[in-house]
Amino acid sequence: MSSIVKDLQAEIMVENCNVLNILRKAHVIASTLQFGEFDEWIKSELNGYSPNSDVPEYRSVIGAVKAWVPSNGWVPVVPPSEDFERLFCNRKLGDPISEIIEMAKKAQGTAVYCYPALLNKSLNDLCKMVEPVQFAMHVSSHQLSVIVEQVKNTVLEWTIRLVNAGVLGEEKGFSSSEKESAQSLPQTINNYYGSTNVINGDFDRSLIVAGNDNHIEYSYNGVENLISEIESALDDESVSGEDMETVKEMIADIRDKLSCNKKPSMIKAAFVGLKDFLLNVGASITASLIQDRMKALF
Repeated sequence: MSSIVKDLQAEIMVENCNVLNILRKAHVIASTLQFGEFDEWIKSELNGYSPNSDVPEYRSVIGAVKAWVPSNGWVPVVPPSEDFERLFCNRKLGDPISEIIEMAKKAQGTAVYCYPALLNKSLNDLCKMVEPVQFAMHVSSHQLSVIVEQVKNTVLEWTIRLVNAGVLGEEKGFSSSEKESAQSLPQTINNYYGSTNVINGDFDRSLIVAGNDNHIEYSYNGVENLISEIESALDDESVSGEDMETVKEMIADIRDKLSCNKKPSMIKAAFVGLKDFLLNVGASITASLIQDRMKALF
């Protein structure tokens, strides 16, 4: 017997599945079952996040600032101050998921995001350029692929919850009893808006972090020790130079969050992002190390 939810679940599991189709089908299901907040997240992924809305943490990317010099092409910028990387090397992508997918395909290893006019002027002033130049943040395309995977994983975990609750949508759709059962499921979706979770619950997969009432504790020294272990483990990994630069930037971002006393859930999300990136570039040993240590830390 056909099941709307199980069919969607199976489609997600197919390699190189169509993420847009998955989200559209999830939109129909969420709307029918009145999963309001989850449906808002789906629509934001499809249409892009509005300028006034918070963009999820899993859409954060870290890159290198470069300046376009006609005679030399893109030239790396030496940070002129300690705050430079924090201010200009981090960005949350609010674009529709279709644009992120397309950018990842065309990037050929590196995606280039030019700064808007006001930020570009600030960079010219900060770097004391004699003649104005165009600055851009260069981001590894692997980071874009990680965003797409997080979206797929989120929808997958949601379908697992529905199936476990017996909400399947067989034959002609969802029965009254299924709709009633769905209403008993947690429907609060926070999408990594800084310190909160994507879906409240007991998941511990990908970027869906767990925690009752969003309270997560950790050991400061334990996090510092984990960072040191990661750096040591990376010596035995075969990672390309460009990808290794991205890894170092992600580790630096974790240290920055730690020094700024950011909330534990933000630090955990940063570690999970690093783990997923390492998996994508083939550093599976270090990724496994992070996964194992995080269970004890958070």
